[in-house]
Amino acid sequence: MANLKSSKKDIRRTKRRTTYNNRLRGRIRRAEKSFVEAIEAKDSEKAKTAFDQVQKVVDKAAKKGVIKKNTASRKKSRMAASLNKLVA
Repeated sequence: MANLKSSKKDIRRTKRRTTYNNRLRGRIRRAEKSFVEAIEAKDSEKAKTAFDQVQKVVDKAAKKGVIKKNTASRKKSRMAASLNKLVA
């Protein structure tokens, strides 16, 4: 257990940040899952709207530093490729 006042504050801050980061990661997972389900169902319209949502969530997470910029770019690129394959 922390003794210093600043250490106690650090623990509180870490807890808040962890909660926020986990919430954003969960949003990413749920958005990706809905996109994958639309792709597997071969529903291009639903997949397009799901892809827009994934892009929005991933970009926000990258901006906030929850995931790295290149990770966000890789996720979006792979999903765009699968969407293009479905549409073509």
